[in-house]
Amino acid sequence: MPLFTYRVLDQQRKEITGELEAKHRDNVASYLHEQGYTVLNIDEKVNYLGEMFSSGTPKVSLKNKVVLSKQLATMLGAGLPIVQALEIIVQQTEDKALQKNLQNVLTDIQKSGMSLSEAFMKNTKLYNEVQINLIKAGEASGNLHEVLVKVAFDLEKTKILRGKIRGAMIYPAIIFIIVGIVLAVMMIYMIPAVKDLYADFGIDESGLPAITRFLVNVSNFVTDPYGFTVLVVVISAAVIGFRYYKSTPGGKFVLDKITLKLPVVGNLISLIHIAEFSRLLSMLIKSGVPIIKSLKIVAAALSNVHFRNVIEDSLDDISNGVPLAVPLSRSEVYPPLIVRMVAIGEETGKLDSVLEDMAKFFDDEVTEISDNLNKLMEPLILVIVGGLVAFLAVGIYLPIYTIGNNI
Repeated sequence: MPLFTYRVLDQQRKEITGELEAKHRDNVASYLHEQGYTVLNIDEKVNYLGEMFSSGTPKVSLKNKVVLSKQLATMLGAGLPIVQALEIIVQQTEDKALQKNLQNVLTDIQKSGMSLSEAFMKNTKLYNEVQINLIKAGEASGNLHEVLVKVAFDLEKTKILRGKIRGAMIYPAIIFIIVGIVLAVMMIYMIPAVKDLYADFGIDESGLPAITRFLVNVSNFVTDPYGFTVLVVVISAAVIGFRYYKSTPGGKFVLDKITLKLPVVGNLISLIHIAEFSRLLSMLIKSGVPIIKSLKIVAAALSNVHFRNVIEDSLDDISNGVPLAVPLSRSEVYPPLIVRMVAIGEETGKLDSVLEDMAKFFDDEVTEISDNLNKLMEPLILVIVGGLVAFLAVGIYLPIYTIGNNI
């Protein structure tokens, strides 16, 4: 997600600077205006090479964010003041990034008189826009510790989901890395040796079978300094070009559309977004955030532009009294089930509860599909690797039959 730096004036005309992660510059401006700030400047931090080759400023891990939220909720629920609770966490934590960010939050609260939500907004390494708005709503309602429990729950869900995705990707990633290393060794050492062996039997490259000639040509290309340089340049240019294209509005629109059309994976991505939409909107409404503001916040949190556009395009209709279910029903990405349940929630006045139930339902669907995908990946990888091994074996040993015939 892009990172933006901003300069604003608060209601006392005091200048405040900070950073905020958001999908678009407009989301940052809207959010800052809603917080009562006068925006002076917003700049996007863009560094494609830096993103690829450096880790940048250390961020607080998702696990530590969950722990932070639970600790804060427990301490505030026990009646400790915010400053004292933060000081205890700063003293006890061993995570340097968390300690540094919380120290900045403490400084902003004690010296600048900021509220907890304002301090978190300035130090965006800790919480995103959704979570900050939940905290702000908790401050307004006096139920901050209850809201922090919800924030911890949201972070826990995100942590579990990321763990499932990471777990699904580790096995194939390791296999393909090993295969890549084996291929590199074969192309650099084994294929040239095989070519020389066949040359000793009087078989030149033109006399080799087509598969073997292909392997020899690839080996010649990657072992040649010029060819290797061209390969590295082409791959690097492709990666940089792809990342740049993905960062443009048009490129993101196309790529997000493609991901939703992918077999199995596309359905999983759709379910993840629907579950996130349901869970976040439910939490915001339950915390007392107005529906229009809640939808703006949820839209900014959705990573897929097609899901986000439906929500953003519906804001005018909803402001004019049109039920949320109506614009959702006109979309291609929100399924009939969520549309019907939203309509029922609006009719009964229990939209937050209905969305909470839908979030649980779709979370279960995501778990089931991701588990099935993990089971599907293993035989699929075996087939791919087996086919590659068979191709290499045929290419290397097929000329032996040619030698036998010549003898």
